[in-house]
This record gives sequence, C-alpha cells and structure tokens, in this order.
Amino acid sequence: MLVADGASLTLAAVGAGLSSGSSDGNGTLTVGALGYLFAPAVIHIAHGRVGMAPASVGVRLFVPLAGLLLGSGTEGCRSPGDSEFCSGTLPGLLVGLAVASALDAGLFSWDKPNREAAAKPEFGLSPVLSRDGKRAELRAFGTF
Repeated sequence: MLVADGASLTLAAVGAGLSSGSSDGNGTLTVGALGYLFAPAVIHIAHGRVGMAPASVGVRLFVPLAGLLLGSGTEGCRSPGDSEFCSGTLPGLLVGLAVASALDAGLFSWDKPNREAAAKPEFGLSPVLSRDGKRAELRAFGTF
C-alpha cells in the first residue's frame, strides 16, 4: 500500500513541478493523482477485501479535501478573488494526503485471518542434549 502511495505521489509531484509553468506535466500529474486514488482500491480487491475498496477511495478523496479546506482557512489567505493560493493550502493538502495514506495503510490494510490454519493442532518432538553431553531428553511441544 505504501509503495503504491510513494510511486503515485512521486509521479504527481513530478507532474506538478513540470506543469507549474506550462502544461507539459499535466499527464504525469493526472496519472499520479489517479494512482494515489485508485491503486490502493485495486490492492484491496486483489486481497479479497472488496468492501474496503470504496472506503479507501472515500478516505483518499475526502481527507485531503478536508485538509485543503482547513489549510485555506488559515491566516495567510487574501480576498476570495485572488488567484494566488493561501499560505496554508499546500501544507493542508499534504497533511491530508499523509493522514489518508496512514489511515488506509494502518486501519484498512490487513488480510483475513486463515481460520483453518489457526484451528489445526500441531505436535512435535525435539531431542535436546545438555552442554556437557551427559544428559539428553526428548521434549514434546504443540499448539492447540
């Protein structure tokens, strides 16, 4: 999950850097943003957790949007008609992206437990020889 996020956000950052003065990086920015939004959902589906895919997309869409709005509400904003970003807009967006990624990786990303393997008892025997070589024993162990 985090590898997909790293690759997607790197593509988005490179695209944003290239498109700051022209439209050269718009495709790279779009691919990075779509990868950040949908690649984790595909990973959830591949792991058999289809219900987590919409939750992942929702968190990755609305948490950065909330960070963007909270960041733009800080003191550095000018009048609404200005074309410049507020000073808190970019940090708010970046914090929102990081929080959404952490929520998805920390809360949503886990595999279903394999109940058949956990319920199967296992037994074994292990010979043990003392360091001085004078004593030996046979130990039995198991999981129930």
